[in-house]
Amino acid sequence: MLSTKTKTLGSLAIMLCAIPLIAQRISISRSEQRLSALQSPRGTPVPTIARQRVAPSSGPVGTKLSNKRDFETLLAEWKGVRGSDSADHEAFVAKLSTLSHDELVRIMQQAAHADLPGMEKALFLGSIGRALRDTDPGAVFAALMEAFKGAPTFDRLFNHAGGEVTFATWAKQDPTAAFSWYRDTLQAGKTGEWMPAEMYSFQTSLFRWLVQEHPDAVQDLAGDQAGTKVHLMLGSLASWWIWEKDSNPGEADAYLRFTRDMDTQSHQEGALRGLANVLAGKGRFSDIQYWFERDRLQPAEKEIVATEVARLSSQDSEQAAAMRTWLRKAMPDDADRLIQKADALSKGN
Repeated sequence: MLSTKTKTLGSLAIMLCAIPLIAQRISISRSEQRLSALQSPRGTPVPTIARQRVAPSSGPVGTKLSNKRDFETLLAEWKGVRGSDSADHEAFVAKLSTLSHDELVRIMQQAAHADLPGMEKALFLGSIGRALRDTDPGAVFAALMEAFKGAPTFDRLFNHAGGEVTFATWAKQDPTAAFSWYRDTLQAGKTGEWMPAEMYSFQTSLFRWLVQEHPDAVQDLAGDQAGTKVHLMLGSLASWWIWEKDSNPGEADAYLRFTRDMDTQSHQEGALRGLANVLAGKGRFSDIQYWFERDRLQPAEKEIVATEVARLSSQDSEQAAAMRTWLRKAMPDDADRLIQKADALSKGN
């Protein structure tokens, strides 16, 4: 049961300011320590792409696109329209949309092993990958891993090729397969094989979808190490772009349930406070209203969420009136007390 004691602004600020810092400082050694707790059956790993190096043409092209669909032609045409917002670039994107799944996979495989400068390869793979990512993110991810595996600048090249959003899409569409890759890669790293230097971003993407669709699997992702669950929660909250979208009560409920499964009471309260802060601050205040309307919160949780809403209302002039009107309706016996305390704290009294 959560404590009903209202936290001070100081502890709130410490917890919220720690969100991005925690996300950045979770080390690989910690991920490896959690490896022993991953008990789910081994899944099918990302397929290895056969190495068939293709030397691409680097000659200039005109603005007119051909009907050819081979790797060399597409690469040359991409160079001709690269960085352009013209109709030529739009035509190239339209041409990619006419390629079949197998053709796009083949082009990505060839590009992954072509003798190209690193950044040029990354940007070209990104262009091709965007045409395939929504339908087969696993294949795109496999090509990017093959292209940059072992590179000293892996993170930079991988992300310029759209790697982070590709993995996030894969984790959303098939969290089981994405989790299998994550687990197997950590296992390989323990035996000395190469793996990305920073695995935490993959873990955070997996958490986002596992917590909603496969909550039991989150324990395998987190392991038994104390504090790991709150780190996963805060890392997800630190990914602000996740929350900038329409209301999603189901997602908000999944995160709410997860806050109740923290290691300690202070972690529970801090995670719930951070969740309320992100929902209200990112245009999803209706998800908080849903909690109250559907009686999703325990009494102590209501106090924590309402306190955070009152605090935000004292800082956000655009939403202040609406928040306070709602607060007085949702908690008529406590609203004025919470608002007065929030105003006093915001003024430094």
